[in-house]
Amino acid sequence: MFSSRISALMTKSASASTSSSQWLCTSTRRTFVSPATLPSQTHHGAAIVASRYTNNTVVNKSFQLQLNQPLSLQESRRYMSKYLSKSATKRLPLDTKRAKKGYYKGKGCTSEGRLTSKGKFIANPLKKLQLIVPDLEGFKLKPYIAKSISKVPPEQRVGPLV
Repeated sequence: MFSSRISALMTKSASASTSSSQWLCTSTRRTFVSPATLPSQTHHGAAIVASRYTNNTVVNKSFQLQLNQPLSLQESRRYMSKYLSKSATKRLPLDTKRAKKGYYKGKGCTSEGRLTSKGKFIANPLKKLQLIVPDLEGFKLKPYIAKSISKVPPEQRVGPLV
């Protein structure tokens, strides 16, 4: 039932667009693959019809025209291997995957230290947050401090209260 609906939709779409493209596939059972998007503005809807049981794929004329263009006019992408040589890794920016043990990237929070040129983090004890907490003996709930809480105490804040 599902394949008959697809074939009915295909025959409708094929009959509607016979002027722009021709279907050359001769197999009896076809499946419709979504239209491919092309980088050029002149050739818009390129549709691919692929046979489920054979390896042949038929592409309409507008996509074939795009394939016949010289390489300078086609959109190309530089190939990057996932396996990099030692000299190629030196050209990449430092990140946590490619650096050694002492590298610390951080997440954009308030700095409590500094990063060296090698990417190592050196903590400054004067910049570290010091909490003044009351004695919680006999109190059943555990203390929780959210990440969104300001490090500046409320009495020292300047500006409108939110």
